[in-house]
Amino acid sequence: MRLGILGGTFDPIHCGHLRMAEYCREKLHLDKIYFIPAGNPPHKKPYIPYDLRVQMLHLALEGKPYFEISELEKLEHTRNYTYTYYTLQKLKKKHPNDELFFLLGEDSVAEISTWFKYNELLSLAQFIIISRPADLKNHSSNFTFSRDLSYLEMPIIDISSQCIRNMCSKRQSIKGFVPKKVEDFIKKNNLYK
Repeated sequence: MRLGILGGTFDPIHCGHLRMAEYCREKLHLDKIYFIPAGNPPHKKPYIPYDLRVQMLHLALEGKPYFEISELEKLEHTRNYTYTYYTLQKLKKKHPNDELFFLLGEDSVAEISTWFKYNELLSLAQFIIISRPADLKNHSSNFTFSRDLSYLEMPIIDISSQCIRNMCSKRQSIKGFVPKKVEDFIKKNNLYK
């Protein structure tokens, strides 16, 4: 099987995450994509607790059989940092005969060399960098390979979790930026105020 891996704080998960996952599933012919909410990442501290982020993921992924939540970082989220390296090791052990594709937004590429065990990390999965068309204008196809990273061109989705948090703090509507059930959950639990 060809398995996609989409990690992140998902704080909150938004329509951009879902569109990116669906686009990658189609373009890379992935059988399934695992959404892995970060436990306690060293580079970015989540704003709300792990369990609330997982609840929003469940709401966002309802009725999407190709998407599944993996809570590999759940047990560690209250102590020490959680590292992608160990998470991918666990996945590799769980799926020894499957191809793993780690999906990553282009904004994270600049810091990837600072990740824990960076060089060994790249051997655990094929890293797919989602790029904006303008950044790949010199490439002849929409899928190219460069060193240990592959680049997949995708139309721009101008949305971020930070933008949504800012909108919530200003009491602005986030309708259309997140799935309806996630929007209701954020309002009901008074998150990001």
